[in-house]
Amino acid sequence: MSLAQAGLHAYYAWEGELGDSLWLRFYPKFGVSRTDFEETVPLTGTFSDDAIGPSFGFAVEWGSPSWRLVFDAGWTFVDVELIPGQKESLNVSAGFFGLAYCF
Repeated sequence: MSLAQAGLHAYYAWEGELGDSLWLRFYPKFGVSRTDFEETVPLTGTFSDDAIGPSFGFAVEWGSPSWRLVFDAGWTFVDVELIPGQKESLNVSAGFFGLAYCF
């Protein structure tokens, strides 16, 4: 199964200073995501569907005022019909670790 996803989210960030040189930022996010699915079934063929569903997540940034480590996670809930006549409710989750530079 393969998928592609794009989302639009709103978030509110809490930022604080932990001492002289450490920063912490936490933010929840809420929005909608569009997800395209494609599944290949042997001897039957390839089926695809797309759906728009609610999504939510959170992120944490930690580090200096210039460089920060980032952890971001999100979940999307969609109903798709990959095989004709068979509806599936899916929870798509995604996350990443990264490094951010703040100007």
